[in-house]
Amino acid sequence: MRATRDLPKQLKGHAQRKTHRTGTADVHMVGELTGAVGFGDAALYCTWQLVYDNQLWEVSRGIAQGHTHASSPLLPEDGSLSGVVWETPIDFVLTTTSIQHWP
Repeated sequence: MRATRDLPKQLKGHAQRKTHRTGTADVHMVGELTGAVGFGDAALYCTWQLVYDNQLWEVSRGIAQGHTHASSPLLPEDGSLSGVVWETPIDFVLTTTSIQHWP
């Protein structure tokens, strides 16, 4: 495994996998930002951030913020504009020692 100091800042959290501790609960979220429609013909990107109570939860795997690549709208054969496609995966694990404040 590469040393985390050699990785870009946004990937350091992803590389540091923590083991499950006794007395904790994990929530694993998997999804993707698929794209957007209705923004005209401009190239778009999306900046996202996970908002959570960091007094009760910690991101134990994955990253809590990021951005997609820039994408231009698709141009169908009929000349109309369609949406942009990102297909950016989001995958993180939240860990807590209490399930009282479930997300």
